[in-house]
Amino acid sequence: MQLIALFNQFFHSLIGYIDDLLLDQDLRFMDELHPGLQVKFRTSTVIAQMNAMMAGSGIGVIPYFMAHGEEELRPVLPNQSIEGGYWLQVNPDSKLIARVRASIDFIVHQIKSDKDLSLALPER
Repeated sequence: MQLIALFNQFFHSLIGYIDDLLLDQDLRFMDELHPGLQVKFRTSTVIAQMNAMMAGSGIGVIPYFMAHGEEELRPVLPNQSIEGGYWLQVNPDSKLIARVRASIDFIVHQIKSDKDLSLALPER
């Protein structure tokens, strides 16, 4: 792993989060892969990171469900993964509104019904 990390650091620009804007320390993915990696391009959102990767600006860590359907993206370390979770934050009063409840139910149903989408690399 150390050799791969050093290779990637010298030959690829790494894409990650802006440390000072991280609201959740669990998003320090590069530290989990290999402590000390130097991120060259930083942004506050995973969508901006994915767009930078697709534009060829470097390599980074994004969820599997975002990589599905994106032909430009390829796994760099296909045998290595990072487990994480997602929170759905909703105002308690808003949960009672029918359209909000329907949206929550839809999101939960999609995640439960297509586990491969969130737990497996896209097939290429």
